[in-house]
Amino acid sequence: MSLAISVAKELTRLADSGPEPDPLTNLRLQKLLYYVQGWSLVARESQFFPEGIEAWRHGPVVPDVYHGLPKDLGCDPIIQDYFQSAPDLSAEERRFVSSVWEAYKGYSATALRQKTHQESPWKDAWGDRPADGTGNDLIGIDAIDVFFASQDMPGPIERYERERIQMERDATRKLAERPRINKAKLAARATYVSGSLR
Repeated sequence: MSLAISVAKELTRLADSGPEPDPLTNLRLQKLLYYVQGWSLVARESQFFPEGIEAWRHGPVVPDVYHGLPKDLGCDPIIQDYFQSAPDLSAEERRFVSSVWEAYKGYSATALRQKTHQESPWKDAWGDRPADGTGNDLIGIDAIDVFFASQDMPGPIERYERERIQMERDATRKLAERPRINKAKLAARATYVSGSLR
């Protein structure tokens, strides 16, 4: 399982790799981390990162990443330098994060905020607080899992899932095609080699 800061590093790299209609601010980054976690539970059948996600006034937030960024960042774009020391993701993890990026990169920070406010994980954790209230209740991983499992998977993430399943099938087939180890023959050979060395 990777750290959320490594996911943030990869999202920042993706945001810097092409023209961006909306800068990758902390607000936008936090929502993208939430979508990475949510879709990972469905497409990869596991959490992507271990850190908790909390319901804040402007939507889901990963406090560990939020507090790791400069306090005076405001609406300024996030730069890759902030995450230089974070470990890189594996190739497979980068493919998955890229699929989530492709699915959500067209959403502005405000649009992502509004979207998460309409979804049950944030709404249930926020409860009956007023829209301008304060709070930071944990959004349960089970609530995220149940919600995302009930949603239509965006095209890029669905492609990633199909490719992952096919790769697993291919690996299983190749493993099945390998010759079986004859344990008796291997033991006899080991005895012979051991005896010849005396």
